[in-house]
Amino acid sequence: MTTTPALMMLSDSSVYLMALSDAPGDGSTHMGTNQYAVGTLVRVSVVVTVAAGGAAIDPSAVTLMMELPDSSLVDLTGSIVHDSTGNYYADYAPGLFGLFQYEWTGTGAAQVSQVGSFFVNQSAL
Repeated sequence: MTTTPALMMLSDSSVYLMALSDAPGDGSTHMGTNQYAVGTLVRVSVVVTVAAGGAAIDPSAVTLMMELPDSSLVDLTGSIVHDSTGNYYADYAPGLFGLFQYEWTGTGAAQVSQVGSFFVNQSAL
């Protein structure tokens, strides 16, 4: 699993943290840091916390956008799973190879945003 350092954003004088990670969605190992094979289910996840004390917090709304290697955008908001307070994930099976960039955004109770990325390698076959 690869974890991206948290980003701090200010919202109503409170500081919130958003920590990203990605891993194969089936629990298997992947090709290297943030690298996957075409067709591998990739799970992108985020944890939202209050900086002071580290308590998990739910934003009022959470969105997830992904930019594909061909520069098209995919809205994955409908695929987000909220598994506990402050913890969210979405699975995506890339059909292209290249750089994928994604952005989690929280609004309302915790206004915060963080960008992550992973690379999909072309199949050897």
